[in-house]
Amino acid sequence: MGLIIILVTDGIVMSKDLKTSEEWQLLYPSPKVLDPDGWDRQNYQYSWKEEKITYEEYCNRRSKSSVIGKITHGDNNG
Repeated sequence: MGLIIILVTDGIVMSKDLKTSEEWQLLYPSPKVLDPDGWDRQNYQYSWKEEKITYEEYCNRRSKSSVIGKITHGDNNG
């Protein structure tokens, strides 16, 4: 289950949905991360299964990793 943060800056409301990388991978299974170079390898358990991040951050980390499959959900960050 994700966490939603709502930011208000200069009257502009922005929401950020936070989920673990594992949750983002389940929501967007393709491309599948095979070699998670974009994640903290020293503390991979936390980095993949516990740390709550935005979808943009997930895509950034995924773009630094080895993946298989096509991006099928309109995302071109990976």
